[in-house]
Amino acid sequence: MDTVRQLFFNTFTVVVEPLLFQLSSYQPSDLTYGRSVVPYNEHELKLHCKDYIHEEHKIDFKSEYINPNVTSFIYYQTIQSTKVTPRNTDIVLVHGLHEYGGRLLEFAHGYLEHGFRLVVLDLPGFGRSSGLPGYFTNTRVFSEAVHTVVQDLKARNTGAERKLFVCGGSLGGYVSLRYALDHPEGLTAIAVQAPLIYVSPESRPPKVVEYIGQLVLPILGRLPIVEGNKGKNSSDPRVDEEFENDPMGYHGNVRVASGLSMLSGIEALRQDLEKLNVPFLAQHGDHDRATNYHGSIELMEKAKLPDSKKKLIIYKGCEHDMFRDAQGPDVLRDLMDWLVERDNESN
Repeated sequence: MDTVRQLFFNTFTVVVEPLLFQLSSYQPSDLTYGRSVVPYNEHELKLHCKDYIHEEHKIDFKSEYINPNVTSFIYYQTIQSTKVTPRNTDIVLVHGLHEYGGRLLEFAHGYLEHGFRLVVLDLPGFGRSSGLPGYFTNTRVFSEAVHTVVQDLKARNTGAERKLFVCGGSLGGYVSLRYALDHPEGLTAIAVQAPLIYVSPESRPPKVVEYIGQLVLPILGRLPIVEGNKGKNSSDPRVDEEFENDPMGYHGNVRVASGLSMLSGIEALRQDLEKLNVPFLAQHGDHDRATNYHGSIELMEKAKLPDSKKKLIIYKGCEHDMFRDAQGPDVLRDLMDWLVERDNESN
């Protein structure tokens, strides 16, 4: 029955729904395609207590890269510990491909115990934000989503202006870099883990598949077509199994439009890296089979920043899902040390 239901869902969303958008004022009955009713995960629930100030927001979202006739919104959470002295600093966490913000909260304690306020959003098409799961036509939509959240934070802020860090891994690393290039104003620094600057050979589809994707893009842009980095995130199979069992994640193949937009997006990003003028930390594993660590080396070389404002750490043997790797504690410690140091310097 599940197979039949999935076949119907794919046929409707890939073929029928785009026609309805074109021919009528059709709106999906559930703008999250079922994700809004998925329960909080265990890491989110742990933060719903008196030890933390936890808020949830759902804000309107407009973008030239989203159908203007369809209502769109971004969901985000803010969390700050009540047990430590708070810093006047927000850290926006940006999740990776097919994930959602709440999955990052497994590692929230490291940020919260240092007094940072966490801002965790779901990108369009993921988590509790609106959009067909895993579907996007231009990666710039994600930078716009982050900016929409940042502007909403500023509008809600009634005290002194807060410092802002943006951190993300994989696709979230790409988004963090793109955001720093598009909106450097008011941004203190960024930190990226295994950023998507180059796709590793193990995860990039054959050229013929990319060519087929270009051919069918105008009519079948929503079609799931390639596996991407499935099964290539960690040497520990339990990491991928855990994600596959998370009902909030997107577990289908990379969609045609999404895959092609990522390839064009990272090509444009590489051309812009020398324009980056925001301090950054980049962390990458040299065994990454999803995003090639040479992209982080290129970032370090191209960014025209003083050495004191840019830092790269390569972890030998570390795979793509860095926080869940055997070296995860080292990755997290290095990140926290850098965030605290950079935050203190900016006072």
